[in-house]
Amino acid sequence: MKLSLIKNNFLVLILIFCFALFLRMISLQSLPQSFHTDELFAGYVGKYILIHGQDIYGNIFPLYFDKFGDFRPIGNFWLSGFSTLILGLNEFAVRLPSAFFGALSVFPVFLLVKELFRKEKIALLSSFFLAILPWHIVLSRSTSEGVIGMFFLVFSVYFGFLYIRKRSLKFLVFSLLLGLATYLFYHVYRLLMPFIFLPIPFLVHDTKHRIRLAFFVGIFFTVTLILSITNFGSGRFSQVAFYKNETLNNAIEKFTIGEGQNNILTARAFHNKAVIYTREFIRQYITYYSVDFLFEDKGLPDRYVVPNQGLLFYGFIPILLLFFLYFRPFSKDHKIAWYIMYLLFLMPLPAALTNEDSPNLHRSMLMILPFVVAMGIGINSFWVDSNKKIRNIFVIGLALFITLEFIFFWHQYSIHQKSYKPVFRNQGQKELINYVLKNRSGYTTIYMPLEGDLPLYYLFFAQKMDKIEKGKIQKKIKVEFMDNIQFVDNSCITDRIMQKALTVGPNSLIIESGDCSEKSDMHGEVIITRSDGTKAYKVIKIDQGK
Repeated sequence: MKLSLIKNNFLVLILIFCFALFLRMISLQSLPQSFHTDELFAGYVGKYILIHGQDIYGNIFPLYFDKFGDFRPIGNFWLSGFSTLILGLNEFAVRLPSAFFGALSVFPVFLLVKELFRKEKIALLSSFFLAILPWHIVLSRSTSEGVIGMFFLVFSVYFGFLYIRKRSLKFLVFSLLLGLATYLFYHVYRLLMPFIFLPIPFLVHDTKHRIRLAFFVGIFFTVTLILSITNFGSGRFSQVAFYKNETLNNAIEKFTIGEGQNNILTARAFHNKAVIYTREFIRQYITYYSVDFLFEDKGLPDRYVVPNQGLLFYGFIPILLLFFLYFRPFSKDHKIAWYIMYLLFLMPLPAALTNEDSPNLHRSMLMILPFVVAMGIGINSFWVDSNKKIRNIFVIGLALFITLEFIFFWHQYSIHQKSYKPVFRNQGQKELINYVLKNRSGYTTIYMPLEGDLPLYYLFFAQKMDKIEKGKIQKKIKVEFMDNIQFVDNSCITDRIMQKALTVGPNSLIIESGDCSEKSDMHGEVIITRSDGTKAYKVIKIDQGK
């Protein structure tokens, strides 16, 4: 009987995985509609590294890619590069690793929850909630390094807890290797990994194994500390740290002046950096638990946002309330539930330390893990402890409501996201490059802005993988010429022409931002528009003899 139950649960898990894979793979080539620059870099640079053994700057097998001082970890580049190496340079191949690992994550979630609570029903429910979660679906389809890193992170935590039960050193080694693998994918995980494991030594009573676990946690702290003092380890945080926000510094100055010249001590007491920064951090941290962030469309960056749709379904609210209802804080049986609570409060901390695109749904995405586990516990506890008639009515009604919410989410995502602030998904770049590729042979020179990483878009959609001379492409993807294209460091090239700063020969094609002013003798003959009707680019033809 027990063996039959295990087989049935395994079959259910496989069905959940297939459903998760379907939701993350269907129409992946065209949904999301636009090809964001982060996806572009992962696919093109990743394949370039695998072919030539160096990145487009000439760095040999780098551990990071530095576009503008961001030092992106290279793991996602390798996976997308391998995918494009096999399937070719296209959106589907670039997005495939993230979508696949997103679906595959139902397995480590199942194993972890089963190990924590020794109940397969809770594990299956948690995996199912992950499969249908809008937050995870959208990120999985967007070449997210965070989604891939989460797969390794959950497996790492699983092996850590498996060590506690089985006391075999090999599980600790597996946990360490998988945990360190997350450092190759996402900056945020470098900060979180030591703290995720910090409480685990306190869950064992044997001195020998507690020392082992403490040493294990110390390795993560040491690696994180070493990385934090390097340029490539701290570069991105130094760009987006919340205390870099000039608004805060202006507020300090404004309130200090407002106190008056005779109240210097009062100004220093109430309006110093410690007070202002602490209040700002608390404000940002709290927003990650707000209704606007979790259940409305107020998260950022805009390229991930589904209009009029939250990261979670409203139907998840009663399920989360059930978790807190059945949570017994002083019961020995609930010590692992305390760990889930700890994770829930820990996960948004790195995101709260930043100011760019805040509240940030990508930097805080590991909140997904405690949420799906809490929902699995909540619905299972209610099912076990409640009256049969009441639980059937409640669960069936809730299932129908969540199904309707899911249908609404998919409609909003597949139909309406494409016209929701498409400029933030770099809509227009692909369309422009396709136009250029179709018409480039008819012109002596094509003048194109450097903005929007257009040189790399050109290389990607032209399928050009020839080795690039070292130094030809500079940081921020600055390059002068590619084929018969001259790149100009100005979005309004006609302004440069009118100012005599740029001389354009006959039989030329000028491409500039759609926001540039019209010139009396140089009208845009072709307009590249976005799905919301805004102008992305204008194409101006300079005929022979002009």
